[in-house]
Amino acid sequence: MRRNIKNQYVDQCPKGYTIIEMLLYIAIFSLIIGSILSVAMSIADQRIQNQVTQEVDYQGNMAINSITQNIRNANSINNPTPTNTSSSVSFNSPTASNNPIVYDAVSDQGVNRLRLRIGAMPSEYLTSTRVSISNLSISNRAISGGRDSIYISFTLSYHNPANKPQLNYQKNFYGVTTLR
Repeated sequence: MRRNIKNQYVDQCPKGYTIIEMLLYIAIFSLIIGSILSVAMSIADQRIQNQVTQEVDYQGNMAINSITQNIRNANSINNPTPTNTSSSVSFNSPTASNNPIVYDAVSDQGVNRLRLRIGAMPSEYLTSTRVSISNLSISNRAISGGRDSIYISFTLSYHNPANKPQLNYQKNFYGVTTLR
């Protein structure tokens, strides 16, 4: 007899979840998924910002190193003349067929890029279309009778036509060199 009462009681107990339990589980699950998505989006934005920073830094350092190394090995500076400033630099190298060597900023595909021209050879760009150069300033700070001392400065910024905040980055680059 006792056995029958237990079986009847077990059969009458509700099976499954109540609606309150189900809503509670859904709310907890939603909070966990929301937190995971928030962290994932934050990581993705940080990764994009790091790539933008690396791109600008790499191209800026490469450009400043190229300019200073070539000027250091030059025979003479054509432009800017001593005590003057220009938005380009022109100089003569030891190899006559490479003269003049010119660095300047030009607009290409809607972006200002750093261009290198060596003699009669075709121009090449030192920066990609992902970055834009501005405020290119080259000063010849030579003292009369002394060697030319060239001061270079420019700003490189990531090209951001969509105006996304994680793509906003710019950096100023500076370099100083003298002829050997």
